[in-house]
Amino acid sequence: MSTAAPYHGTPGQRLLRPAKRLIQRSGLLRASPPRHTLIVSGVQRSGTNLVMDMLDTHWQTDVYHEWDARAFDDYHMRPLADVQHRLAASPSRRIVIKALLEADQVRALLGHFAPARALWMLRDYRDAVNSMLRSFPGAGLKQMQRLHAARDGAGWRSRGMSDDTYRILLDQDLEALTDADGHALFWWYRNRLFFEQGLDADVRVLALRYEDLAREPALHCRRICEHAGISDTPQMRRMPVAGSIGKRPPPALAAGVQALCDDMTAQLSAVADRQREAAASAPAALPTD
Repeated sequence: MSTAAPYHGTPGQRLLRPAKRLIQRSGLLRASPPRHTLIVSGVQRSGTNLVMDMLDTHWQTDVYHEWDARAFDDYHMRPLADVQHRLAASPSRRIVIKALLEADQVRALLGHFAPARALWMLRDYRDAVNSMLRSFPGAGLKQMQRLHAARDGAGWRSRGMSDDTYRILLDQDLEALTDADGHALFWWYRNRLFFEQGLDADVRVLALRYEDLAREPALHCRRICEHAGISDTPQMRRMPVAGSIGKRPPPALAAGVQALCDDMTAQLSAVADRQREAAASAPAALPTD
């Protein structure tokens, strides 16, 4: 989907990674708790890079971004046996791995990388679509055209799609769709994977709104870190910024497309709100370092 240059973190992160891995290999962290894996997923342009960068600043974590050749090839996760071997050899007891193109496989990955938890990032579809329009111009409509031509015509974007989802996509008037509509439909059907995998009812999965993290970084950084089994840090809490919300006017969308996205927003928000309320009244199930 993307023609943009690969993202490899900030200059500071690139400088710190070798030192961080040297400390991990030195044996100074041998007293850390049992291994635990956090899978970070969601839909493109929903804040997963931010969360990965936040967790990458922590000395206790070994973080695998989707551009990391240790576990990925051209943004696709390598064969699971290879990835599991790499993760098992890590000196860190806190593993974080991105599963963006593999969003349809999160439930299976929770089993493969057990003990594991997952974080599914949510973002307002209007901001996500605006970001996609800038990062992947023309791709939204092109992918809808490919899907209308053949169910598997969009590669990984088609993977895991239910019959009902595909039927709804085919019901859209292809001739009337814009690039923004295509990106919005992509946001809709990829977030639908969250429910179709039963992740909304899985206690191992945290659903977190990007907007909540940006507006209340201290609270939600702590929730992310509790979920990952680490303590949060001041540096991590400084990284989210509220100014990234609603920077551009909402994109013009077809009425039917907007209705699908509004309905999905309500469903996702209900899960995020329920989890937030539960977290306020219960301690974290996994002790932090």
